[in-house]
Amino acid sequence: MKNSINFILQGKGGVGKSFATAILAQYFIDENHMDNIVVGDTDPVNTTTVKVKRLNADLIQITENSKVIQSKFDPMFESMLTNSQNTFVIDNGASTFLPLIQYFNDNCVMDMFEDVEQDVYIHTVIVGGQALADTLQGFEELKELVKGSKVKLIVWINEFQGIPALENIPLIETKFIKKNKDVIAGVVVIQDRKSDAFASDIKELTEKSLTLKEALESDHFGLMAKSRLKRVFNDIYKQLDSIYDDEYGE
Repeated sequence: MKNSINFILQGKGGVGKSFATAILAQYFIDENHMDNIVVGDTDPVNTTTVKVKRLNADLIQITENSKVIQSKFDPMFESMLTNSQNTFVIDNGASTFLPLIQYFNDNCVMDMFEDVEQDVYIHTVIVGGQALADTLQGFEELKELVKGSKVKLIVWINEFQGIPALENIPLIETKFIKKNKDVIAGVVVIQDRKSDAFASDIKELTEKSLTLKEALESDHFGLMAKSRLKRVFNDIYKQLDSIYDDEYGE
């Protein structure tokens, strides 16, 4: 699989960015057996990704006196621009959303990405319920950011707060994706299986900061729980396959 640069970005907190980050990193590491994965976490408030020890994520210090300092993004981007042999997965907190977009614009990062060998993606999460409008606004801001560049968006539709819908029609069934096809590389749906068992398994996995591989090797999860977790991950992995394989022509 071709190396890539992946940012997870959404201005709304608590929508599943870190969960998407963890699954994406495991997709590269465990599903595709890549050993050149660099995982980073810029969230100055909730270092959720760093806590998943097996991902070996670096905490990227971007704050000083509780304020985001743009120049602290420099080492991260310089590493991406000079290490084409690596795949990067970077989790960004809600508080870094606007500063990072400003950094992209101020430093002409989109133009610089034109010259890298990796494909570049920004993953963003859209949820249902009260946060729908905020997450759609985040998408619109990212759409403006990547327009006309090689950078593409991957939209994660997280149904655990309700199925995102416009005028009572599920977002995935509207023209939303089609009308934005010039900037969207693909869509990943984190399905609400309407089962407290599935929800409980995912909650326990994330609270214990475990990867799927660790859960499957653990005595803490029973046979049925392990089966449910595998179904959730395999469903998402198949969707990621359709995006990355299509993009890379494999």
